[in-house]
Amino acid sequence: MAGATAFGTTWLKALYRGYTDATLNTQSPQPPWQGTLGPILRSEVGDLVEIMFVNRLSKNYASMHSMGLSYTKYSEGSAYPNDTAPGQEVNLPEAEGVPPGGCVVYKWFVDDVSGPPAGQPAMAHSYHSYVALQQDTNAGLIGPQIVYAPGQMAATMANYREFRLLYMIYNEMDSFLSGQNAAALKSKNPSSGGTSYRSEVIRLWRHRFHWEVGVKAVL
Repeated sequence: MAGATAFGTTWLKALYRGYTDATLNTQSPQPPWQGTLGPILRSEVGDLVEIMFVNRLSKNYASMHSMGLSYTKYSEGSAYPNDTAPGQEVNLPEAEGVPPGGCVVYKWFVDDVSGPPAGQPAMAHSYHSYVALQQDTNAGLIGPQIVYAPGQMAATMANYREFRLLYMIYNEMDSFLSGQNAAALKSKNPSSGGTSYRSEVIRLWRHRFHWEVGVKAVL
């Protein structure tokens, strides 16, 4: 195991975090078991979800894209050629990719398709950054959504213990923070005998990790 941890086991991550109000001074409580996942976004069928998204990254653009809810192009949080209306190209760079320090408000509608099947109390979805999907999600920008049947959120939360888990291996080579991690980890181990950062990351994939809240991975 010594060789597989030549560059350490602590990695810089980019994470979604919620706040109690628009001042962004106090983070919303988040259970330790939720690890690197962003806050759980809860809604009921028929709701309109409004999210004030502020990008506090120092260099990278980021966004929020819902996997499951409905939205207009402005609130999709994804950049690609818009051919749905030829000659009426929509150019919304702030919503598609929010620059460092930027702020947008996303609006997602929870329709019947987003909700649970008949007889079920809830349905799970996810959200993530979609500026560059692989780089963004491997950096840590991903979180859970739960959609409840109309009027069932309070009762479901009172009668069930909910644990949203992400079954995914973070590929640190594909993270947009890969360069920063490589520089930081190599500086801690300058005499690695020529072993590359890439080969060490690949070797680490063979072992299990538990991701703690924040930026730490413990082998």
